[in-house]
Amino acid sequence: IKTLTSFLTNLDVKGQGVQSQVLRKVLQYIEENLKQDLTPEALARYANVSVRSLYVLFDQHMGEPPRRYFVSRKLDRIRSDLLNADGRKKSVTELAMDYGFTHLGRFSAEYKARFSELPSETLKHGKSV
Repeated sequence: IKTLTSFLTNLDVKGQGVQSQVLRKVLQYIEENLKQDLTPEALARYANVSVRSLYVLFDQHMGEPPRRYFVSRKLDRIRSDLLNADGRKKSVTELAMDYGFTHLGRFSAEYKARFSELPSETLKHGKSV
């Protein structure tokens, strides 16, 4: 990742307004497509910038690479869904699969690393609220 951010890009570093527009566009696209499997290459194509530019943009403004940000947003949305019990709640497995997590052990490990509890524990908190 550091290698990608150290090369020249096609994103004007001085044009902060351009960077903000590109970043807003990509972040909105991510939010609207959390259930898809978006790659940095697909995001760069969507924003009409190089992959290196996308990595630089995320490194400078988000502090993490695009893929990590995307996974973090998916986990945040799943947590929100688990906490907002409304009677027709899906299981942890269904939610994980809906958001593209096919390896449930890895999903649980990432979830616990982010929120310091297992998704099943979050689900219980949501039911008791």
